[in-house]
Amino acid sequence: MSKQAKPALIGAFVIGAIFLLLLGLMFFGGQEFLATKKRFVLYFSESVNGLNIGSPVKLRGVQVGKVVEIQVQYDPKKNALLSPVIIEVNPEIIKITADSKSRWRKNNIEQAIENGLRAQLDLQSLVTGQLYVALDFFPDTPVHLVGLDEEYEEIPVIPSSQKEIKNTIEELVRQVRELPLKEIFTKLNSTLTHIDEVVSQPELKQGVQRMDNVLANLEKLTTNLDQELDEVTSNLDGTLKVSRHLLERLDNTLPPLVEQTKLTMKSAENTLNAMQGTLGPDSDLSTEAYSTLKEVKRAARDFRILTEMIQTRPEILIRGK
Repeated sequence: MSKQAKPALIGAFVIGAIFLLLLGLMFFGGQEFLATKKRFVLYFSESVNGLNIGSPVKLRGVQVGKVVEIQVQYDPKKNALLSPVIIEVNPEIIKITADSKSRWRKNNIEQAIENGLRAQLDLQSLVTGQLYVALDFFPDTPVHLVGLDEEYEEIPVIPSSQKEIKNTIEELVRQVRELPLKEIFTKLNSTLTHIDEVVSQPELKQGVQRMDNVLANLEKLTTNLDQELDEVTSNLDGTLKVSRHLLERLDNTLPPLVEQTKLTMKSAENTLNAMQGTLGPDSDLSTEAYSTLKEVKRAARDFRILTEMIQTRPEILIRGK
């Protein structure tokens, strides 16, 4: 017969196995094994296809928990389906800055909801289409609480970005469908037909051809004017050069000529005085010489006036007085 096992040995073996099991759970589970988890309920009215048990729950991109349960509830009175999602959050990850020892307690979650804490579905992978629960603060969104589950605290949800895009597209399609497209296309076709009739009229074609001729003549006239203006400008430049050369010569010639005239007049006057002293004031020769001298003086005065006018106003040589 085999010996009966000692109860003390069996008890020690069981205690050792339990100890090893707890040690393994602590080793492989880390701090999550000892952490106190907090569960919340989220009510989604949209499809949760792609959300699975174990899907992450992230707060501003940081994973703070996971999805532990997904349900479906039907309300016959409202003929509506809801998808309650139970999430489990590790409060040890979320710290309150006002008190580093504080964690996410009940009063904290209520205050966070008042400050805009909301949950929504977001795409985790474009390839697999997997979803996750995203937590963030949207203070401008209203608080919609369903309040059907008394076991868990509820976090309000807002539509996901995918649903908002889908709703926008559906609303745009609905508005397009409500437009009187047939009437619009009928009027547009009638307008295009009328425009085609107007454009096809021979009067319009003749008017366009005449306008082309007018523009061609105008372009030709502009070309001729440009050529004539170039010739006039060239001739004017030549005239100005000749006038400038003539004025320069006058400036060099007139002063000596005026001075020589003055000297001649002075000499003639001296000669006349001498003749009067010799012949007498009543002689015919003296009277004739005196008259001649007066004419010479008058001519000299007119010549002096002419030279002064040319010096002050040389343009009279071109345009005249």
